[in-house]
Amino acid sequence: MEVTEQLEIARKDSADDGLEMTANENALASSKAKRPYYDDHHQWLGDKCVADVAEAIIGAAYQTGGPGLGLKIVKLLHIPLPFIDSWEDFALKAKNPPPDITDPLEDNVLESVESIVGAKFRLPHILAQALTHTSIRGNDMTCYERLEFLGDAILDFLVIRHIFDLHGRLSPGALTLLKGAMVSNSVLAAISVHYGLHRYLRIDSQSVKNAINQYIPEIEEKRRAEFAAAKEEERPCGQYWLEVEPPKSIADVVESIMGALYVSDGFDLKGVQRMYDTMLRPFYDQHISLKTLSHHPTKILFELFQSQGCQEFQIAKYLHSEGQNLVRCEVEVHNVILTVGIDASPVLAARKASLEALDALEGDPAFMSRVCDCRAKAEQRKAAKRSARTQPGKAETKLPESDEEDLEL
Repeated sequence: MEVTEQLEIARKDSADDGLEMTANENALASSKAKRPYYDDHHQWLGDKCVADVAEAIIGAAYQTGGPGLGLKIVKLLHIPLPFIDSWEDFALKAKNPPPDITDPLEDNVLESVESIVGAKFRLPHILAQALTHTSIRGNDMTCYERLEFLGDAILDFLVIRHIFDLHGRLSPGALTLLKGAMVSNSVLAAISVHYGLHRYLRIDSQSVKNAINQYIPEIEEKRRAEFAAAKEEERPCGQYWLEVEPPKSIADVVESIMGALYVSDGFDLKGVQRMYDTMLRPFYDQHISLKTLSHHPTKILFELFQSQGCQEFQIAKYLHSEGQNLVRCEVEVHNVILTVGIDASPVLAARKASLEALDALEGDPAFMSRVCDCRAKAEQRKAAKRSARTQPGKAETKLPESDEEDLEL
Protein backbone atom coordinates (compact mmCIF):
# COMPACT_ATOMS: atom_id res chain seq x y z
CA MET A 1 0.00 0.00 0.00
CA GLU A 2 1.33 3.47 -0.89
CA VAL A 3 2.34 5.79 1.94
CA THR A 4 -0.15 8.40 0.78
CA GLU A 5 -2.97 5.85 0.93
CA GLN A 6 -1.93 4.82 4.43
CA LEU A 7 -1.87 8.44 5.58
CA GLU A 8 -5.28 9.06 4.01
CA ILE A 9 -6.78 6.11 5.90
CA ALA A 10 -5.09 7.34 9.09
CA ARG A 11 -6.45 10.84 8.47
CA LYS A 12 -10.01 9.54 8.11
CA ASP A 13 -9.65 7.39 11.21
CA SER A 14 -8.24 10.27 13.23
CA ALA A 15 -11.01 12.54 11.96
CA ASP A 16 -13.57 10.03 13.19
CA ASP A 17 -11.83 10.10 16.57
CA GLY A 18 -11.78 13.90 16.61
CA LEU A 19 -8.02 14.07 15.96
CA GLU A 20 -6.02 15.96 13.30
CA MET A 21 -2.96 14.96 11.30
CA THR A 22 0.35 16.29 12.56
CA ALA A 23 2.46 18.70 10.56
CA ASN A 24 5.01 15.94 9.90
CA GLU A 25 2.33 13.68 8.45
CA ASN A 26 1.09 16.50 6.22
CA ALA A 27 4.61 17.20 5.02
CA LEU A 28 5.26 13.52 4.31
CA ALA A 29 2.02 13.14 2.39
CA SER A 30 2.75 16.31 0.40
CA SER A 31 6.31 15.26 -0.49
CA LYS A 32 5.19 11.81 -1.63
CA ALA A 33 2.30 13.22 -3.61
CA LYS A 34 4.63 15.65 -5.38
CA ARG A 35 7.35 13.13 -6.17
CA PRO A 36 8.84 14.13 -9.53
CA TYR A 37 8.33 12.18 -12.73
CA TYR A 38 10.38 11.92 -15.88
CA ASP A 39 8.97 12.07 -19.39
CA ASP A 40 10.03 13.19 -22.85
CA HIS A 41 9.43 16.86 -22.05
CA HIS A 42 10.79 17.32 -18.52
CA GLN A 43 13.94 16.74 -16.53
CA TRP A 44 14.00 17.36 -12.82
CA LEU A 45 17.02 19.10 -11.30
CA GLY A 46 18.58 18.08 -8.01
CA ASP A 47 19.38 20.61 -5.27
CA LYS A 48 23.12 20.48 -5.98
CA CYS A 49 22.61 21.29 -9.66
CA VAL A 50 20.45 24.31 -8.79
CA ALA A 51 22.99 25.47 -6.18
CA ASP A 52 25.85 25.09 -8.68
CA VAL A 53 23.99 27.20 -11.24
CA ALA A 54 23.33 29.92 -8.64
CA GLU A 55 27.02 29.99 -7.70
CA ALA A 56 28.04 30.10 -11.36
CA ILE A 57 25.76 33.08 -11.97
CA ILE A 58 27.28 34.93 -9.00
CA GLY A 59 30.77 34.11 -10.27
CA ALA A 60 29.91 35.36 -13.74
CA ALA A 61 28.55 38.58 -12.25
CA TYR A 62 31.73 39.15 -10.26
CA GLN A 63 33.94 38.48 -13.28
CA THR A 64 31.84 40.87 -15.35
CA GLY A 65 31.19 43.73 -12.97
CA GLY A 66 33.18 43.20 -9.78
CA PRO A 67 31.92 42.96 -6.17
CA GLY A 68 29.09 45.45 -6.69
CA LEU A 69 27.41 43.46 -9.44
CA GLY A 70 28.11 40.23 -7.59
CA LEU A 71 26.29 41.54 -4.52
CA LYS A 72 23.41 42.78 -6.67
CA ILE A 73 22.96 39.30 -8.15
CA VAL A 74 23.08 37.77 -4.67
CA LYS A 75 20.21 40.04 -3.65
CA LEU A 76 18.26 39.30 -6.85
CA LEU A 77 18.60 35.57 -6.14
CA HIS A 78 17.06 36.24 -2.69
CA ILE A 79 20.06 34.89 -0.81
CA PRO A 80 19.52 36.28 2.69
CA LEU A 81 21.79 39.22 3.50
CA PRO A 82 19.60 41.33 5.82
CA PHE A 83 20.22 45.09 5.93
CA ILE A 84 22.89 44.85 3.22
CA ASP A 85 22.08 46.70 0.00
CA SER A 86 25.54 47.89 -1.06
CA TRP A 87 29.13 46.90 -0.36
CA GLU A 88 29.58 49.89 1.96
CA ASP A 89 26.86 48.52 4.25
CA PHE A 90 29.23 45.81 5.47
CA ALA A 91 31.50 48.42 7.05
CA LEU A 92 28.54 50.32 8.50
CA LYS A 93 27.14 47.22 10.20
CA ALA A 94 30.47 45.96 11.57
CA LYS A 95 31.31 46.47 15.23
CA ASN A 96 35.00 46.81 16.00
CA PRO A 97 36.39 46.47 19.54
CA PRO A 98 37.29 49.88 20.99
CA PRO A 99 41.01 50.60 21.42
CA ASP A 100 40.85 50.76 25.23
CA ILE A 101 40.05 47.05 25.65
CA THR A 102 42.93 45.87 23.44
CA ASP A 103 46.46 45.71 24.80
CA PRO A 104 48.57 48.26 22.90
CA LEU A 105 51.28 47.06 20.52
CA GLU A 106 54.89 47.10 21.65
CA ASP A 107 57.30 49.59 20.14
CA ASN A 108 58.08 49.13 16.42
CA VAL A 109 55.65 46.18 16.01
CA LEU A 110 53.23 48.19 13.85
CA GLU A 111 55.99 49.46 11.57
CA SER A 112 57.62 46.03 11.31
CA VAL A 113 54.40 44.21 10.38
CA GLU A 114 53.43 46.93 7.90
CA SER A 115 56.85 46.57 6.26
CA ILE A 116 56.39 42.80 5.92
CA VAL A 117 52.85 42.86 4.54
CA GLY A 118 53.31 45.95 2.36
CA ALA A 119 50.21 47.76 3.65
CA LYS A 120 49.25 50.30 6.32
CA PHE A 121 46.79 49.77 9.19
CA ARG A 122 44.35 52.61 9.70
CA LEU A 123 43.30 51.07 13.03
CA PRO A 124 46.41 49.74 14.82
CA HIS A 125 44.38 48.24 17.66
CA ILE A 126 42.83 45.84 15.15
CA LEU A 127 46.34 44.59 14.33
CA ALA A 128 46.92 44.18 18.08
CA GLN A 129 43.86 41.94 18.21
CA ALA A 130 45.15 39.95 15.21
CA LEU A 131 48.41 39.23 17.04
CA THR A 132 46.80 38.23 20.37
CA HIS A 133 46.67 34.49 21.04
CA THR A 134 43.80 32.97 23.01
CA SER A 135 46.21 32.19 25.84
CA ILE A 136 46.42 35.90 26.75
CA ARG A 137 44.15 36.17 29.77
CA GLY A 138 41.68 39.00 30.06
CA ASN A 139 41.35 39.35 26.29
CA ASP A 140 38.74 36.69 25.54
CA MET A 141 36.81 39.08 23.29
CA THR A 142 39.86 40.55 21.54
CA CYS A 143 41.99 37.53 20.57
CA TYR A 144 42.63 36.78 16.91
CA GLU A 145 40.02 34.02 16.41
CA ARG A 146 37.29 36.17 14.80
CA LEU A 147 39.77 37.91 12.52
CA GLU A 148 41.32 34.55 11.59
CA PHE A 149 37.84 33.30 10.65
CA LEU A 150 37.34 36.32 8.39
CA GLY A 151 40.86 36.12 6.96
CA ASP A 152 40.36 32.46 6.09
CA ALA A 153 37.46 33.36 3.79
CA ILE A 154 39.39 36.29 2.28
CA LEU A 155 42.41 34.09 1.57
CA ASP A 156 40.21 31.51 -0.14
CA PHE A 157 38.76 34.23 -2.35
CA LEU A 158 42.13 35.75 -3.29
CA VAL A 159 43.69 32.35 -4.01
CA ILE A 160 40.76 31.27 -6.18
CA ARG A 161 40.86 34.53 -8.12
CA HIS A 162 44.63 34.16 -8.54
CA ILE A 163 44.58 30.62 -9.96
CA PHE A 164 41.38 31.22 -11.95
CA ASP A 165 42.98 34.15 -13.77
CA LEU A 166 46.39 32.48 -14.06
CA HIS A 167 45.08 29.16 -15.37
CA GLY A 168 42.14 30.26 -17.48
CA ARG A 169 41.57 26.84 -19.08
CA LEU A 170 42.54 24.54 -16.23
CA SER A 171 39.82 22.09 -15.14
CA PRO A 172 37.90 22.59 -11.85
CA GLY A 173 39.58 19.47 -10.47
CA ALA A 174 43.06 20.84 -11.09
CA LEU A 175 42.08 24.24 -9.68
CA THR A 176 40.83 22.51 -6.54
CA LEU A 177 44.14 20.67 -6.13
CA LEU A 178 46.07 23.93 -6.46
CA LYS A 179 43.77 25.79 -4.09
CA GLY A 180 44.03 23.10 -1.43
CA ALA A 181 47.83 23.27 -1.55
CA MET A 182 47.79 27.08 -1.20
CA VAL A 183 45.51 27.47 1.84
CA SER A 184 46.61 24.58 4.08
CA ASN A 185 47.89 25.22 7.60
CA SER A 186 51.23 23.72 6.59
CA VAL A 187 51.94 26.24 3.83
CA LEU A 188 50.64 29.20 5.86
CA ALA A 189 52.95 28.26 8.73
CA ALA A 190 55.88 28.04 6.32
CA ILE A 191 54.96 31.48 4.93
CA SER A 192 54.72 32.91 8.45
CA VAL A 193 58.22 31.69 9.34
CA HIS A 194 59.67 32.66 5.95
CA TYR A 195 58.63 36.30 6.44
CA GLY A 196 59.00 36.36 10.23
CA LEU A 197 55.38 37.12 11.16
CA HIS A 198 55.48 34.53 13.95
CA ARG A 199 57.86 36.75 15.91
CA TYR A 200 55.08 39.25 16.64
CA LEU A 201 52.53 36.82 18.09
CA ARG A 202 51.59 37.57 21.71
CA ILE A 203 51.36 34.23 23.51
CA ASP A 204 51.07 33.34 27.19
CA SER A 205 51.35 29.55 26.88
CA GLN A 206 54.66 27.80 27.39
CA SER A 207 53.52 24.70 25.50
CA VAL A 208 52.61 26.77 22.44
CA LYS A 209 55.93 28.62 22.63
CA ASN A 210 57.79 25.31 22.91
CA ALA A 211 55.95 23.93 19.86
CA ILE A 212 56.88 27.02 17.82
CA ASN A 213 60.51 26.89 18.95
CA GLN A 214 60.69 23.23 17.93
CA TYR A 215 59.02 23.82 14.56
CA ILE A 216 61.17 26.72 13.34
CA PRO A 217 64.54 24.94 13.07
CA GLU A 218 62.85 21.86 11.56
CA ILE A 219 61.11 23.81 8.81
CA GLU A 220 64.19 25.90 8.06
CA GLU A 221 66.31 22.77 7.70
CA LYS A 222 63.68 21.26 5.37
CA ARG A 223 63.78 24.44 3.31
CA ARG A 224 67.56 24.39 2.97
CA ALA A 225 67.55 20.70 2.01
CA GLU A 226 64.83 21.18 -0.60
CA PHE A 227 66.59 24.16 -2.19
CA ALA A 228 69.82 22.17 -2.41
CA ALA A 229 68.06 19.13 -3.90
CA ALA A 230 66.16 21.26 -6.41
CA LYS A 231 69.35 22.95 -7.54
CA GLU A 232 71.17 19.64 -7.95
CA GLU A 233 68.27 18.01 -9.82
CA GLU A 234 67.59 21.16 -11.91
CA ARG A 235 63.93 21.33 -10.96
CA PRO A 236 61.63 23.86 -9.26
CA CYS A 237 61.75 24.01 -5.48
CA GLY A 238 58.77 22.09 -4.11
CA GLN A 239 56.70 21.96 -0.95
CA TYR A 240 59.34 21.46 1.71
CA TRP A 241 56.80 21.95 4.52
CA LEU A 242 54.70 18.83 3.91
CA GLU A 243 56.48 16.50 6.33
CA VAL A 244 56.57 18.88 9.31
CA GLU A 245 53.48 19.34 11.48
CA PRO A 246 53.16 23.06 12.31
CA PRO A 247 51.69 24.73 15.40
CA LYS A 248 48.32 26.06 14.30
CA SER A 249 48.92 29.49 15.83
CA ILE A 250 51.67 30.53 13.41
CA ALA A 251 49.47 29.58 10.46
CA ASP A 252 46.50 31.41 11.98
CA VAL A 253 48.40 34.69 12.26
CA VAL A 254 48.65 35.03 8.46
CA GLU A 255 44.86 34.83 8.15
CA SER A 256 44.17 37.01 11.21
CA ILE A 257 46.38 39.78 9.82
CA MET A 258 44.51 39.56 6.49
CA GLY A 259 41.22 39.86 8.38
CA ALA A 260 42.60 42.82 10.38
CA LEU A 261 43.66 44.66 7.22
CA TYR A 262 40.23 44.10 5.68
CA VAL A 263 38.40 45.46 8.73
CA SER A 264 40.88 48.31 9.24
CA ASP A 265 40.34 49.42 5.63
CA GLY A 266 36.56 49.54 6.04
CA PHE A 267 35.90 46.18 4.38
CA ASP A 268 37.93 47.13 1.33
CA LEU A 269 40.22 44.61 -0.36
CA LYS A 270 42.96 47.03 -1.43
CA GLY A 271 45.19 46.54 1.61
CA VAL A 272 44.66 42.78 1.69
CA GLN A 273 45.44 42.58 -2.01
CA ARG A 274 48.74 44.42 -1.40
CA MET A 275 49.61 41.92 1.33
CA TYR A 276 48.77 39.04 -1.00
CA ASP A 277 50.86 40.47 -3.83
CA THR A 278 53.79 41.26 -1.51
CA MET A 279 53.95 38.00 0.45
CA LEU A 280 51.80 35.16 -0.73
CA ARG A 281 51.81 35.40 -4.52
CA PRO A 282 55.64 35.33 -4.83
CA PHE A 283 55.83 32.39 -2.40
CA TYR A 284 53.12 30.47 -4.28
CA ASP A 285 54.70 31.18 -7.66
CA GLN A 286 58.03 29.85 -6.46
CA HIS A 287 56.79 26.68 -4.72
CA ILE A 288 53.34 25.61 -5.89
CA SER A 289 52.33 24.41 -9.35
CA LEU A 290 50.83 21.20 -10.70
CA LYS A 291 54.36 19.92 -11.17
CA THR A 292 55.36 20.55 -7.54
CA LEU A 293 52.05 19.66 -5.88
CA SER A 294 53.34 16.62 -4.07
CA HIS A 295 56.23 14.29 -3.46
CA HIS A 296 53.95 11.71 -5.13
CA PRO A 297 53.28 13.16 -8.61
CA THR A 298 51.71 9.94 -9.94
CA LYS A 299 49.00 10.14 -7.27
CA ILE A 300 48.31 13.77 -8.12
CA LEU A 301 48.23 12.97 -11.84
CA PHE A 302 45.71 10.16 -11.39
CA GLU A 303 43.55 12.33 -9.12
CA LEU A 304 43.61 14.99 -11.83
CA PHE A 305 42.46 12.52 -14.50
CA GLN A 306 39.71 11.16 -12.26
CA SER A 307 38.48 14.66 -11.36
CA GLN A 308 37.80 15.20 -15.08
CA GLY A 309 35.85 11.95 -15.36
CA CYS A 310 38.53 10.13 -17.36
CA GLN A 311 38.60 6.33 -17.07
CA GLU A 312 41.12 5.42 -19.77
CA PHE A 313 44.58 6.31 -18.53
CA GLN A 314 47.61 4.37 -17.38
CA ILE A 315 51.35 4.42 -16.88
CA ALA A 316 52.72 1.70 -19.15
CA LYS A 317 56.17 0.26 -18.37
CA TYR A 318 58.55 -1.25 -20.95
CA LEU A 319 62.19 -2.20 -21.20
CA HIS A 320 63.93 0.63 -23.00
CA SER A 321 65.00 -0.26 -26.53
CA GLU A 322 68.52 1.09 -25.98
CA GLY A 323 69.14 -1.49 -23.28
CA GLN A 324 71.43 -0.64 -20.37
CA ASN A 325 68.76 -2.02 -18.01
CA LEU A 326 66.67 1.10 -18.45
CA VAL A 327 62.90 1.24 -17.93
CA ARG A 328 60.64 3.36 -20.14
CA CYS A 329 57.37 4.61 -18.62
CA GLU A 330 54.69 6.22 -20.76
CA VAL A 331 51.69 8.18 -19.53
CA GLU A 332 48.89 7.13 -21.87
CA VAL A 333 45.47 8.76 -22.11
CA HIS A 334 43.02 7.10 -24.50
CA ASN A 335 45.95 5.40 -26.24
CA VAL A 336 47.70 8.76 -26.73
CA ILE A 337 51.20 8.96 -25.26
CA LEU A 338 51.31 12.16 -23.25
CA THR A 339 54.83 11.93 -21.77
CA VAL A 340 57.73 9.51 -21.34
CA GLY A 341 60.13 8.90 -18.44
CA ILE A 342 63.29 6.79 -18.60
CA ASP A 343 65.37 5.57 -15.67
CA ALA A 344 67.05 2.46 -14.32
CA SER A 345 64.44 2.38 -11.54
CA PRO A 346 60.79 1.74 -12.57
CA VAL A 347 59.62 3.96 -9.70
CA LEU A 348 61.81 6.88 -10.76
CA ALA A 349 60.87 6.40 -14.41
CA ALA A 350 57.17 6.59 -13.48
CA ARG A 351 57.84 9.64 -11.33
CA LYS A 352 59.64 11.42 -14.16
CA ALA A 353 56.82 10.63 -16.61
CA SER A 354 54.21 11.86 -14.11
CA LEU A 355 56.07 15.10 -13.45
CA GLU A 356 56.37 15.76 -17.17
CA ALA A 357 52.67 14.95 -17.62
CA LEU A 358 51.64 17.44 -14.93
CA ASP A 359 53.84 20.05 -16.59
CA ALA A 360 52.34 19.25 -20.01
CA LEU A 361 48.76 19.48 -18.74
CA GLU A 362 49.49 22.82 -17.09
CA GLY A 363 50.91 24.11 -20.37
CA ASP A 364 48.11 22.66 -22.51
CA PRO A 365 44.88 22.68 -20.43
CA ALA A 366 42.77 21.76 -23.50
CA PHE A 367 44.52 18.40 -23.92
CA MET A 368 41.94 16.45 -21.90
CA SER A 369 38.98 18.00 -23.66
CA ARG A 370 40.51 17.05 -27.04
CA VAL A 371 41.41 13.49 -26.11
CA CYS A 372 38.99 12.30 -23.43
CA ASP A 373 35.32 11.63 -24.11
CA CYS A 374 34.58 9.56 -20.98
CA ARG A 375 32.27 12.16 -19.47
CA ALA A 376 30.30 12.53 -22.71
CA LYS A 377 29.89 8.76 -22.95
CA ALA A 378 28.67 8.63 -19.36
CA GLU A 379 26.05 11.26 -20.13
CA GLN A 380 24.95 9.29 -23.19
CA ARG A 381 24.53 6.17 -21.07
CA LYS A 382 22.45 8.11 -18.54
CA ALA A 383 20.28 9.49 -21.35
CA ALA A 384 19.78 6.00 -22.77
CA LYS A 385 18.71 4.68 -19.36
CA ARG A 386 16.27 7.54 -18.93
CA SER A 387 14.84 6.95 -22.37
CA ALA A 388 14.43 3.23 -21.63
CA ARG A 389 12.34 4.03 -18.57
CA THR A 390 9.69 5.71 -20.68
CA GLN A 391 7.15 3.10 -21.75
CA PRO A 392 5.43 3.40 -25.19
CA GLY A 393 1.95 4.80 -24.95
CA LYS A 394 2.48 6.43 -21.55
CA ALA A 395 3.09 10.12 -21.06
CA GLU A 396 5.32 9.62 -18.07
CA THR A 397 6.91 6.91 -16.02
CA LYS A 398 7.63 7.07 -12.33
CA LEU A 399 11.28 6.92 -11.38
CA PRO A 400 12.60 4.86 -8.49
CA GLU A 401 13.14 7.14 -5.53
CA SER A 402 16.89 6.43 -5.44
CA ASP A 403 17.36 7.77 -8.98
CA GLU A 404 15.47 11.04 -8.59
CA GLU A 405 18.35 13.02 -7.15
CA ASP A 406 20.72 11.91 -9.96
CA LEU A 407 18.83 13.70 -12.72
CA GLU A 408 20.53 16.76 -14.15
CA LEU A 409 19.69 19.02 -17.03
